[in-house]
Amino acid sequence: MPAAVRKSARIDIGSIRRGQIVDAAATIIAERGLQSLSLSEIEKRAGMSRGQLTYYFKTKEEILLAVFDRRLERMCAQHAGPQAGNPSAWLPGWE
Repeated sequence: MPAAVRKSARIDIGSIRRGQIVDAAATIIAERGLQSLSLSEIEKRAGMSRGQLTYYFKTKEEILLAVFDRRLERMCAQHAGPQAGNPSAWLPGWE
């Protein structure tokens, strides 16, 4: 198999793991609130060790930012149209 084909067929494990961590954090926030978000809870929910967790995200704050980024991306997608990629066009006070 040519190298170009093998490269495109590779699975990005890092992306999958980061997604699992963000999913776990978002679920915890939705179920119990932001005050219950802890690295140990995220570890349990994602089924990862602390070392795996901190390999992908160095701090809880980085995980929280990733959760917020994902939410903002989904909000942008819901408002798809000519200004979909520009949140300042449809979020009040973001001029």
